[in-house]
Amino acid sequence: MSFAQRSERIVERTFTPSRTELAAALRAGEIRIDLQPQLNLGSGRVVGVEALARWTHPELGPVPPLTFIPVAEQHGLGEAVAATVLEQALACVAQLDALGAQTLGVAVNVSARSLGDDGRVRRVREALARSGVAPSRLTLEVTEDALRGDPAGLQEVLSRLKSLGVRLSLDDFGSGYSSLGRLQTLPLDELKIDRVFVEQMRRCRDTGVIAAIAALGRHLGMTVLAEGPESSAELELLAGLGCHLAQGYAISAPLPPGQFYDWLGQQLARPPTVRARPAACAAQQPARPDESAELGLRLHHALDQTMTDAGAIGVVCHATTARLARELGADFAAWWRTGSERELDSSLRCVTAWSAQPGVTAELTRASRAMTFAAGVGLPGRALEQREPVWVADVEAEPGLPRAGVLRAAGMRSALAIPIRTRDRAVGVLEFFGAQLREPDRRGMTALSSIGVRLAHFLARRDAIAASDGYRTTFDALHAVFAALAVTAPDQLPAQLCQHAARLARADVVGLWLPGEAPGELRLAASHGGLDPRLRTNALDEHSAVATAHASQERLFFGDLAAHPLPSRRLAQVFRARSALLQPVVGDGVASAVISIAWSTPRERVEEPLLTAIGLLADYARPLLR
Repeated sequence: MSFAQRSERIVERTFTPSRTELAAALRAGEIRIDLQPQLNLGSGRVVGVEALARWTHPELGPVPPLTFIPVAEQHGLGEAVAATVLEQALACVAQLDALGAQTLGVAVNVSARSLGDDGRVRRVREALARSGVAPSRLTLEVTEDALRGDPAGLQEVLSRLKSLGVRLSLDDFGSGYSSLGRLQTLPLDELKIDRVFVEQMRRCRDTGVIAAIAALGRHLGMTVLAEGPESSAELELLAGLGCHLAQGYAISAPLPPGQFYDWLGQQLARPPTVRARPAACAAQQPARPDESAELGLRLHHALDQTMTDAGAIGVVCHATTARLARELGADFAAWWRTGSERELDSSLRCVTAWSAQPGVTAELTRASRAMTFAAGVGLPGRALEQREPVWVADVEAEPGLPRAGVLRAAGMRSALAIPIRTRDRAVGVLEFFGAQLREPDRRGMTALSSIGVRLAHFLARRDAIAASDGYRTTFDALHAVFAALAVTAPDQLPAQLCQHAARLARADVVGLWLPGEAPGELRLAASHGGLDPRLRTNALDEHSAVATAHASQERLFFGDLAAHPLPSRRLAQVFRARSALLQPVVGDGVASAVISIAWSTPRERVEEPLLTAIGLLADYARPLLR
């Protein structure tokens, strides 16, 4: 070992490769990878591998990465090396599957410089598509130095990478200049504790920094991985300090893929090196601290898989509810959500439910879907109000608990509710019931609370991505509308305005209402779709919803016209629709017209990009309608 280390130092000191030599090494396939396993400290099982770049020079032998990686980045070859490592790492997944390790993922390093490359996200997406590897099995490790760059640019590129479904890890944490404030805002899944702190623990028995980083990672809902342990005693100590994973010589040195597969096959065939902990406890029996740590890790892993594998938000909601219920040992689960920030009614409504025995809990499912809960009311309302997980040991002992009868009939004894919340507001609640649902202790509650925070941030990111895409699509369409209206003859403008507004909003019926001769009356100037023909001759009086929008100069939205009192029911009759948006055309403090947009089906809401576009269309039309 001493000779090998001294030899590496000699090579590093005496050999500095040129760009030509490194480019030739890439063409010759001399840049290869070694694989180093990552161990779950709770179960004693290998849960992932990191792919490490290696170069074996045909004459000088192994060249340390610290020698050739900086040269590659300096001479513009960093992306070529990264692409080579990524392709080889993804190719290893097929061999992992063949060994029966279908849950193992691979991790690769991403340099700070490459994060500023506009093509980075595209190349990762294309590499995943070529390999057929599920994005959730790829972890991109970002060095801490990357956090010192442009905050907005880093946030954007990490969010775009996260949207692919990959996991993001912050490598060498603690060795650089991380801002804890920025750490909270980045979409990271994992913190890797720099090996220098493990070495410090080995030399000085100083564990304070590792314990603090582990506590920080758990608080932020991240997996914590410690690098550099060299003995089983250090692995046990790291587990006691709250680290979830470890990677180091105590487990295995980095190995060429062939040797790693042999090593892994032997590991899979033998019992775990650390005693596995039970996955569930009997009802009302508190979990021990080590079980709670394992529960938290399993829940976060399950959450990562469901959030990345599922597509639409509705699918994510149901898949996450089902997966977490199974991990908790629940027999029934429901996802409750609040209205948006713009809605006055913030009551909780059940959007999806899962059951281990659908026939047994069918009535409970129907009762949940039919109910709403205000803050503080019922189990979901209590979790919403308290903003912390709520555990009920015996639902029969809870006075006035809604659905108590159907809960007893379904055999449900214990319950748990987890708020889905950001720092500022709660956006929903996850609710679990079971005949033998485990009771979490303090550490278990902390893990569950962080699950809710991660879900809320995931939904916020999905909403932000959807809104960005929606704005881009909508405003491209709006630009085409403006171009068409600019060359429209004045006498054709009302009809063309209605037609283009219908296409923009994908609406069934659009009308343009102008003031009539009598005070307060509005007449239909033009329409597109199935408006009642009689409206062309009959005015709407001052009691109509259109007149209300005209007089108040405020936009009105009716999600379900059939559920509203008059005058909106009259609007439903004349529009032959179920939902409607009324947009006044306002200028100089006066409403000169109203654009009515109606859909044949109820709508929960109108997306923000469309609301903004319709408002801009009304502003554009105001001077033309004079």
